[in-house]
This record gives sequence, structure tokens and C-alpha cells, in this order.
Amino acid sequence: MQTPRIALSRAAPLIVLALAACSDPQPAGMTAAETRQNLNAIQLHATSVLGDAGAGQLAGILNGIDTSSVLVLGAQLPRGIYEYDHVTDTWTLLGASEDLELRWSVEPSGEDATLLIDWDATAATVVRDLVGGEVVELPQGSSAQVTVDGAVVADFDQTATWPVNDCGYLSEPGTFYVSGTAGEAAATLVVDETGVSVTSSGDHLSAQSHGGLELSSSAGRAWLDWTAGLDLSVVRDETTCAVTDGDVESGHVSFDFGVESDTDHASVGFATNFDVITPQAPGEKLALGLSGGRLSLNGMLAVTWAGVLDDANGNGVPGENLTLTFADGSMSLEEFLLEHYAGLSWGMRVAGALR
Repeated sequence: MQTPRIALSRAAPLIVLALAACSDPQPAGMTAAETRQNLNAIQLHATSVLGDAGAGQLAGILNGIDTSSVLVLGAQLPRGIYEYDHVTDTWTLLGASEDLELRWSVEPSGEDATLLIDWDATAATVVRDLVGGEVVELPQGSSAQVTVDGAVVADFDQTATWPVNDCGYLSEPGTFYVSGTAGEAAATLVVDETGVSVTSSGDHLSAQSHGGLELSSSAGRAWLDWTAGLDLSVVRDETTCAVTDGDVESGHVSFDFGVESDTDHASVGFATNFDVITPQAPGEKLALGLSGGRLSLNGMLAVTWAGVLDDANGNGVPGENLTLTFADGSMSLEEFLLEHYAGLSWGMRVAGALR
């Protein structure tokens, strides 16, 4: 089955991130100007798909409903049947239940809506002691379903593990993943095994994330698949084994993003590994050493690069030590931004001056 995905709606931040990668043995197949043109075209196409009115309706189901007073973690997970009063902005307990059922009317249509959370749909809940002395009940296999006038508009499943550390406390999660769908005829969002996992051993901790999102509407389809990870050195409290300090040492990130409609399609592929370069002298700032990455646009390798991502000259525009290689030659990231994204570069300089 194809992995679902969803697009990013703004390309400007993506430009800096996507060009902050590293060398690749394949030769780049685009010039610097072609790369800029393709990035701009992808941004415009993504905006047209994500700006569809049907996509905006996805967030409207819970609009104006405050569930913070009900969905509170504690010694027991919230359970019972509640009804929402729009006038007083409060939830009224109607009766007992082993699950959590929230009822309200959608404004302004007045349709009856229900959120039903089955905390132990596929696995029993667990109780864990936290470092601060609190006790919490947590789900390992729950499900959540939203219905409007009897029709299911959202259906999600969750899996998780909550390991205790060597001192007997829960100080970081093990895994947490969500899958499911949300939407009606106008637009549908699919979430595919999206979440995080954390593993640790002694003074080392590794956090990984992967997932897939896909949005479909009358305007077209948009998707995002990703994997990412961080490796950290950590310091733990001797009594609780909780992390009290930590430094990121290295990591990796990759994603495939795309949009398509009846008339066009566009895609971006990105991957990189990075190492954190810590300051060696007063006044120096953190920098990233980049390796193993590339940027592809519409299925074609656009640019490769190698070097250090920093702002050593202090002009507010990063990348003078990161060399980009295009089909028509090489330049630094800073040169690319100044030449092809003057407005973005100016904004970076202003932001740097205000810090």
C-alpha cells in the first residue's frame, strides 16, 4: 500500500533547510536558476492545493470546543459521558462509562457530534510513577472516533509503550504512534504510522520519528513522508535517572513531499545526516557539519553540497562555508540566497540584527 503523505504549505523555510545538506556522488542535473524556478513553482502549486476550501473544513469540526478541562492526564484517565454547553463553555457529566464520550453540537449548523475514546481498545492501560511524585494512567492501544449526525468523520488508532528507567520511573516515552483518517467528501486526511520512539542506554539517548500524511481534496492531493532522528549525550539524576541535561551530537532527516492536481504535479525529495560542531572559542556559535544529503525536484537531482552550515562572517545570512554544486557550477549557500532570494536574505539579516 502506498504510504500517505501531505505537503508543506510554505517553501521559503524549506529552501534554507533543504539546501542545508551535503554531498552526493551523483552529478546535479539542474542549474542554480532552474533550481530556484522549480522551488518557486512547487510553492505556488502547493498553495493552490492546500488553499482549497475543503481542506480548511477539516479543522472546523472541533472549532470553538475546549476539551482541555476534560482531557487531563492523572492517576486515572478521564472516563464518563459528557455534554458541552456552548453558553457556559463547560462540560456536564451525564453518566459513567469505561470510555470517554464527549457530546456537543457543531456551530453554527447545530449538527450533533460525538467524540468516543476507547482507552483500552487493543491493549490494557498502564500506571506509571513520574519523577515528580505523580502517578499517571496511560494508554497503550486506544482508539478515537468522531461522528457528526451519525456519520464517522474521524477514526484513529494509537499504540504506545511507556518503559520505566533503571530507577523505576517513567522519564521518557518508549514509542507513540497514531494512524487513521479524518474528513468528509470535501477533503480527507490520512495519517500513516506517525509518531516517535525513544531508546536510551546510560548517558546516550536516541529519538526517532517517522510517518506519512496525505491530504486529498477537490483541488488535488498533497503528501509528506519522513524519517528523522537525533542522537544525544545526556546527564541523568542519580536518584531518579531522569535526564537533567543533554546535548545533540548528530542526527539525520529525510522527506518526500509532493502535490498533484488534474493539470500538474510537483515533488521535493531531501535527505541529510548532520553532526553538531560545538564552539571552540568565546563568541563562536554552534554549527552543523553536513554529509550524505541531496535535494531532488520533480524527480531530478537538483543540487548536492558539502561543508559546514554556519554564519561565520556574522552577516545574518548562513552558508558561506557550505558549497552547493549545480549542473552549471558551484557557489556557497550564502551566494545562492543573496542572488536568488534577496528578500529572504534581507529578512535574515534584519532578524539577526534584532537578536
